[in-house]
Amino acid sequence: MKNGMISFASLVMPSSEPMLNALLLGIAFAVLIVASITDLKTREVPDFLNYGLVFFGVALNAMLSLLFSDYMFLVRSLLGLVICYGIGWLMFYAGQWGGGDSKMLMGLGALFGIPFALQGSFMLSFLLNILLAGAAYGIAWTVWLAFSNRKKYGASFKKLTSTPQHRILRFICLGMLLSVLALIPIDFASYPMKLTILWILLFPALLYYVWLLIKCVEKSSMLVLLPISRLTEGDWIAKDVFVKGKYVCGPKDLGISKKQINLLKQYEQKRLIKTILVKQGIPFIPSFLLALLFTLLWGNPFIAALMLL
Repeated sequence: MKNGMISFASLVMPSSEPMLNALLLGIAFAVLIVASITDLKTREVPDFLNYGLVFFGVALNAMLSLLFSDYMFLVRSLLGLVICYGIGWLMFYAGQWGGGDSKMLMGLGALFGIPFALQGSFMLSFLLNILLAGAAYGIAWTVWLAFSNRKKYGASFKKLTSTPQHRILRFICLGMLLSVLALIPIDFASYPMKLTILWILLFPALLYYVWLLIKCVEKSSMLVLLPISRLTEGDWIAKDVFVKGKYVCGPKDLGISKKQINLLKQYEQKRLIKTILVKQGIPFIPSFLLALLFTLLWGNPFIAALMLL
């Protein structure tokens, strides 16, 4: 391994059959490309694609266990499935991912597997790169939404920051940023101490402005009124929905269910409700594709960063 990169021959399995690794990577890329296109177009990933990848990953590794008389292929696959299920479950119930994102991660975990010894694990490197790729992709997508809907974004920003509390916060953040600029040319006795002080001043200000960006984009670009007929399972409902005083669905559900959609359709037929406010999230599957490319280019990002120091 050089400069943090993982040898192509040892990407997936310690015993490494390059042709088999190429097959697994080819399948992963093909599935992620198709899933990215559907996610960008419809904000959905078909269940047959996700569950198909889960089944294929486990079945292939079971076959490899029989072929090579090594049960660890199947064990690694099941371990990858379980760990990725746990990560996906946490991200879904934290409201950060949709169900399709979580299921796709499960499928990739089953395909590549995770060994008990995490050192050199391709899937571990991939998971770490999802953090980087997801952050970069999410910020880029949010900035693009703000620019493409700049009039609505500007109105939302003005409304949100017009309160006295936000005026005070903006004044404090501006002071922090000016302090950073003033401290940059000053020599400190300890360079690490200087970096620490600059980061302590810079991070809260950046965090506040990123929060403002996300909040204003959410209000100006991500909330849409959809007819009941266009609702799909897993859609995030932006406001509590009551019909005749009876609760039907809302944000706390973390995705509307088929049962709730069917109930809304019944109410729609009775002309009790026509549309519902839905929060459309960022299509996140393309960041998985970016993370896979990053992993092939430099492997574990933390090791690659250490190599540069």
